[in-house]
Amino acid sequence: MTHKYLTVKDIQEALHIGHNAAYALMSLDGFPSVKVGRKYLVDEEALHKWLSEHKGTTVYLTP
Repeated sequence: MTHKYLTVKDIQEALHIGHNAAYALMSLDGFPSVKVGRKYLVDEEALHKWLSEHKGTTVYLTP
């Protein structure tokens, strides 16, 4: 099974959010991100699952 991993830039483009919001999302408890060195990565399937689980809710991002 091949996994596709998304970067912060990919998340920004996919969710139409800015740089700061993307990093705040990556730091959110329960968000499926992994920090490798200085770089955050998100498994694409895990992102879709997380979004489905939070459908209809408001996710508050605090810096």
